[in-house]
Amino acid sequence: MNQAYIQALIGRGYYPDMADRQNVLMRKQGADCYIVMMGNYIVSVEDILRRRAELDRLYYEQGYQHVYHLLVLFHRDALFLEEQLDAVNRIPNTWLYAEDQHRVFAYENQPMDFDGLSGLLESVRPSSSGDGSSRSGQYQRRKSGYLSREHFPYVTVTIAAINVLVFLMSYVFGGHDASVEQGALWGYPMQEYGQWYRILTSMFLHLDFTHIFNNMVGLLILGEVIETAIGHWKYLGLYMGSGILSNLVCLWSGYYYNRLSVGASGAIYGLTGAILALRIFFREKVPGLSLGWMIWMVVFSVYESFTTEGVNNIGHISGLIAGFLLVFLAYVYRKLYKLNKNN
Repeated sequence: MNQAYIQALIGRGYYPDMADRQNVLMRKQGADCYIVMMGNYIVSVEDILRRRAELDRLYYEQGYQHVYHLLVLFHRDALFLEEQLDAVNRIPNTWLYAEDQHRVFAYENQPMDFDGLSGLLESVRPSSSGDGSSRSGQYQRRKSGYLSREHFPYVTVTIAAINVLVFLMSYVFGGHDASVEQGALWGYPMQEYGQWYRILTSMFLHLDFTHIFNNMVGLLILGEVIETAIGHWKYLGLYMGSGILSNLVCLWSGYYYNRLSVGASGAIYGLTGAILALRIFFREKVPGLSLGWMIWMVVFSVYESFTTEGVNNIGHISGLIAGFLLVFLAYVYRKLYKLNKNN
């Protein structure tokens, strides 16, 4: 955890009240006492609860009428550790903080704010040196609004823009059918003439306005949620990985050796599978969507794929599975990394 966050609280009026615990800060306001504990990990839930009880006794004995606690657990990204998620479930007033996004995650069983600290923590921009100072010597505040600079889905918007631009240019220059034929997923020229670039180009081509409209709406809705949750580069890898794996499965099936397939739907179905996997393996909180809602969304997507004529069902289902598996592999990697680190 960067010292800049501690300095931010000190600037807010908090101070370390114990020399041996610099990560425990408190602020006194009349008969109220606010205590904030910050760190990257916890020894145990029981230790935190015991420590809180000790502090309650200490400050009640000093005459304070109310003692309020907040625990902030930091992680380098939003894929939090199991111990941190367990703390959220068992310890009242606990936040998780993704340092790469400068974002507080207040889960539904936790308070959305505490003494105005949510906005304060999200405003801190630590220097890379970790000495707690910012380049300008002041804390920089992010722009207000839901789509702030840090949370804006740059990758999603860029991918959607590329798809729309390619679609429009193919019509403007009068070569839409030729563009589809030259860039579509098509097994024959890929295997006979080595045109493997089609694995990528087919992801950015669409047949007609309805096709691209439906795909881009799904991309913008799902992409914004996932990109905000896991970060820009991981999201890009997830999107491209799902689309590529989906196309490879289509080729492996042999069904598209003499058929053409275009569209971003394989990658978009991958985002649907990824949302479900994030919730299952990382308990990732996707705003507005419960686990039951996510499962219903997956079931509906599969149903719609099989009941709509002229769609690439192989690509849809394989994309869905690919997105789910990519998140699962990230979960396995994290478990193995943690195991090796502890041994």
